[in-house]
This record gives sequence, C-alpha cells and structure tokens, in this order.
Amino acid sequence: MTMQQRRALLRVCAVAVIASVVWGMLVFGFYQIARRPWVSRGHALAAAYERPLRRAAWTFWGLLTTLTWLAVVVFLRAQATQKALRQAEWLYRRLADISADVIVGLSPDGIVQFVSPKVLAYGYKPEEIVGKPATEFIAPEYHAQFAERLAALQRGQAVPASPLAIRTSDGQVAYGESRCFGVYEGQQLQSVWCSFHDLTDLLQLNRALQEQANALAQANEDWAMTYDAINAGIAVLDSDFTIVRANLALATLTGQPREALIGRKCWEILHPDATVAACPFHDMLRDGQNGAQEIALPDGRRWMVRAYPLVKDGALQRIVHTVRDVTVEWQIRQLTEQTHRLVTLGQMAAGIAHEINNPLNAIVGMAELLMESVSDTASRQLIAAIHEQALRIGTITRNLLTFARPRPQELTPVDVNGLVRHVISLSEPRCRIQRISVQAHLQDPLPPVLGDATQLQQVMLNLVTNACDAMSEAGGTLSISTVRDNRFVRIVVQDTGRGIPPEHLPHLFDPFFTTKPVGGGMGLAIVYSIVLGHGGRIWAENRPEGGARFVVELPAFIPETQQDTDPSATAAPSRLRLRILVVDDELPFATTLQALLGRDGHEVTVAGDGDAAIALLSQNDYDLILCDLHMPKVSGDRLHTWVCQHKPHLAARFVLMTGDFLHPAAQQAASEWHVRVLHKPFRIDELRALLHALSPVRRNDRHNDA
Repeated sequence: MTMQQRRALLRVCAVAVIASVVWGMLVFGFYQIARRPWVSRGHALAAAYERPLRRAAWTFWGLLTTLTWLAVVVFLRAQATQKALRQAEWLYRRLADISADVIVGLSPDGIVQFVSPKVLAYGYKPEEIVGKPATEFIAPEYHAQFAERLAALQRGQAVPASPLAIRTSDGQVAYGESRCFGVYEGQQLQSVWCSFHDLTDLLQLNRALQEQANALAQANEDWAMTYDAINAGIAVLDSDFTIVRANLALATLTGQPREALIGRKCWEILHPDATVAACPFHDMLRDGQNGAQEIALPDGRRWMVRAYPLVKDGALQRIVHTVRDVTVEWQIRQLTEQTHRLVTLGQMAAGIAHEINNPLNAIVGMAELLMESVSDTASRQLIAAIHEQALRIGTITRNLLTFARPRPQELTPVDVNGLVRHVISLSEPRCRIQRISVQAHLQDPLPPVLGDATQLQQVMLNLVTNACDAMSEAGGTLSISTVRDNRFVRIVVQDTGRGIPPEHLPHLFDPFFTTKPVGGGMGLAIVYSIVLGHGGRIWAENRPEGGARFVVELPAFIPETQQDTDPSATAAPSRLRLRILVVDDELPFATTLQALLGRDGHEVTVAGDGDAAIALLSQNDYDLILCDLHMPKVSGDRLHTWVCQHKPHLAARFVLMTGDFLHPAAQQAASEWHVRVLHKPFRIDELRALLHALSPVRRNDRHNDA
C-alpha cells in the first residue's frame, strides 16, 4: 500500500471516528432531553425507565456507529472497485492502443460501440466507425460468415478464429484473421468483442513465395526435361566419383535403368574392367582440369567421355561427365583412313599401269608384226603366246586403273538373266563348300534393264554373299528368280537361313549398320544407292517358312528400234592409202605402230612430242592423227584444242591414244569433244577397224577437195 493510499485510509477512518462521536453526542443529547421532564416532575416512572432508556440510547448509538463503519467499508470497497475498473479500463485501452490488431466492441446486433486506434491504419477515424453496423466495413463476401458467427455468440456458443476481409477507406481490401467472444450477463449476451489480425503482408509474402516455388518447380521440371532431352549421356558425380544423377540418354547408352546407375562409381559404368587408379580422369579431376577420353567398349562401341570438375573454394564439389556414342564417327574415321590409303594405292597403281601400257603396246604391236612376218608354225605359236600374255597384262593394267579411278556409270541395256547366271557361276564354288544348293527360276523372255552392268553385278554379288553368310553354319537353299512385273523387272534373292530380326529390318540399308562380327556395314547401303540410282527400289522381308527375302525392282528397257549390224564393218585392212601422223613420246611404240601401218600401205609420219606435231601440222594435212594423251609440254588434249582452232577440218580425224582410259581428260574427250579414244594396249585389228570407220570421212573430204 502506498503512502497516499494510507493517508486516504486514515482520513476515512478519522471521519468515521468523528461520525461515531457525533452520533454519540446526538444520541446522548436526546437521551438527556428525553429524561429531563420525567425527572423534574418526579414522575414515579422516571426511575423505572431510566435504565432501559439509557440502554436504548447506547444501542441506538452502537447501531449508528456500526452503520457508519459499514458505510465506510462499503465506501472504501466502492472506491477500490472503481479504481480497479479505472485501472482495468486504462490497461485495456493501453493494450488496445499498442496492440497490432484492431479491437472492436459490438452490441449484440453488430453495431460498433468501440474501436481501437489501430483502425487509423486503414484510413478511418474511430468516431467514423462507432455507431455504425460492422458489415459496412466488412468485405461483402464475408457478410454471411459474420452473421453466422454473431448468431452463434447470441446462442452462447464459442466461435473459432476465421478468415476475414475488411475494406479500407480507399477501397482496398485487407485480409486477416478474426477472433470473437461474447460478454454475458447470465444467459443474456451483453456485448461482443472482436480482434482483427491483419495478414495481408504475410499473405502477399506467401503468395510471392508460392509463385517463386512454382517458378522454381517449373524451372526444375524444365531443367529435368532438358536434361533428359539431351542426346548425350550426362552423369553428375560427387567428389567421391559416385553418380548422384543421370539422364535418360545415359541410361539408354548403358542399357540400364536410371535408378540402377545412381549410387554407383563412374568407372563401373564407363570402363567396368578397369580400376579407379586406371581412370584417365582421376588425377586431372583432382587438379580441377577438364578432360576428354575416347573409350573402347568390349562390344565394339566407342564412347567419347568428357569430364568437367566443379570446384568451389578450391575444393572439388561435383563432377559432370558427358558420354556420347562416337561409334559411327570412329567408323567414318577408319573408313576415311582406309579410303586415303586406297587413294594413295590407287594413284600408285594408275601410275604403274600407265607406265606399263606404253611399252606393252609396243610389245603387242611387235608381236603382231612378227606373226605376220614369220611363216614357221612353231615360231608363230611362240609369238602368239607372247601376244596373248601381253594382252593379258593389258587386262591387268585396265583392272588396276579401274580400281584406281572408279569408272562413271555407263547405262546400256543389261540382260538380267545373263547377269544372274554369271553371278551364280561365280558363287557356285563357295556354295558347294558351305553345302548350299542354288536354284534359279528365270522368266524367259525377259526384257533388259537400262543400267550399268558392273554396278548391277555388284548388287547381285552382295545379295548372294549375304544369303550365303546367313546359311554358312547349317547350309540350305539359295533361290534366285526373275520375273517381269508390268513395267519393271523383279529380281528375288531368298535363303533358308535364320532370317532377319524384326528390329533390324528398318535399318538394313543404313550406312555402317551390320549384324556381322566383321565388316563395315556399307554393303547394303551401297546396294541401296545403286538400285536407287537406277530408278528402282529394294526391300527386305522375312519368309513365313523361314529365311530372308530381298527384292529388287528395276525399270524394264524396251528399245524402240533394233540397229542392224553393218556387214561391211570388218577389220580388214583399208584399201585407201592414208597419210597418218603418229604423235607419241614413247618412240618404241611409235615406230612399232609406224611399221604396222606401213605394212598396210599407209604413209606414216612420227612426231616425238606435241611441239613437233604442231610444226608438221602447220605445213601438212593428214588423213588421220593418232596422238598420245599424256606427253610432256603439249599434251594430247591441248594438241586437239590447237587443231580445232587452227585446222578445224582435221578435228574429225583426231584420235587419242591412252593407257589411262579412266583419266578425266580421256572421259571428257569421249563424252564432250566426241573424239575417238583408243585404249592401250590395243590390237592391230582394233586400229584397222578404226581406219575402216574413218574411210568414209576421207572419201568425203576427197570428194569435197575435187
């Protein structure tokens, strides 16, 4: 109790004491006044009533004193109660002032009776709200809920906290949580007190966080989709080289479920036969360096593996491995290297063949001269053998040139049945060894196809070889049939082997696709390209009874007219005496040719190079010019250009000779310049046939000269 409270209590007690004294004085004063008449008169009853009267006075004074002190006690208690109420009200208002919530006091029917100053934050003054229905300040969508809560309080029911939205003075909406309770007198609701806790900022923050979470989830989903969409295998490793994440491409490459890769060491996946010490990335990753390594797998595939360490604060945190299947690229590299070797070998072969052809042509010519000069039968047989073997060498050099420079496609009518019979004859020795019987069902007559016989033979040989490979273990039957199908000629090659797995059928004609343990997988791709280049189509299928079937369709060729053979075109020596210029830097060959043509009665002049030929042509005309293609200084094609410019009337009499019949200049001379080309080594009969063909040209020239 404070000093001030004590003084107040003493003052009240003093007042009570004074009141008691006053009450006593008044009571005893009245007592004296009351007893005086009785005593002065000597009334006989005065003595009898004095004591009871005195007792009554004391009793009355005691009663007044008691009432006085009771009044003091009641007063003090009332003062204490009022003070407590004032303190409680002061404390409540202080709490309402400092509370972060809006405190509202309502009548039972929802009229605002009190509102805390916090309402100022929403643009209202307390006096603007007091006396008005609370629903004027509540968002419309919450009116029904507020009415239900008010009705529940009127029924004496407690209501839980619930969401609420109030309208601010500027028309905005604030969202929060409301708690309400009722003040009752007995069973009667006297007032309702509510608090409004504003959650607008928190809700906005939650909304922003949710949007960020959604964006992050979407970004993670996009990243995961992108991660799995990359066609290169990707593995994320921890610092101990354990796979913690792998994409779909890596699972596809390894042939294992993605879940089976997680938690395994990287070397168990990339090179399972090696140890961590043999890992090519181990040391460089520890040093924070990027690395790349091509790994050869036991099944023949090649992987290019790259490693990227992720270092933070000087410590290795994560490692990213990328894995790409480079088998096709490796095969292309191998094929390119092989091609380069073949090109080099081909260039050497072409050079050798060209150098051989020049002396070889002289040998052939001299042998023919000797055969015509010698009458002894035994000598003629020996010379004929030399001639035959020289021609055989010429065939070999032609094959070398064909290998060195693939010849362009020559489209001629091709007898398909004859082609099939030839391929069967080539394949029969192998078929006998592998216990494979060959059956041919060839439609006759069958129209030809317009194509390159060599390329079509390559197609048939490849298909027959594949069929024999499919039956190499147990033998079987190889069947080849031909049939005309409207405007097409169909060739069917089928076997009784193991067939083709259905999953391989769509890829049979893809480059580098093969099911054989050896081979580059280019055979059927080349076959497909050749057939397509001939305007045809090819497909493969499995036979119901077992084995595989390849079908080739090519457009049939029906010639419109048949050209008759000119019976006069023989290889007999020309009866005209021609002036011939032979231009060749190989003098043995040139002199041999001069002797051969001289025996037929022709006048032959030899020029050792292009310059000498130009000098002779500047002064003379010739019935025929036989010129070598490859010469130093002025080559044969350049000499032909000079003739066309300076003596165009001799251009039709110009003939090129070459041992490199696939050289671009020789091809251009034949196709574009329409110059006749003699392929070394040639026989004298070929040259005589050419002279016979040129005889009409010479006769026409003589007629024009006349």
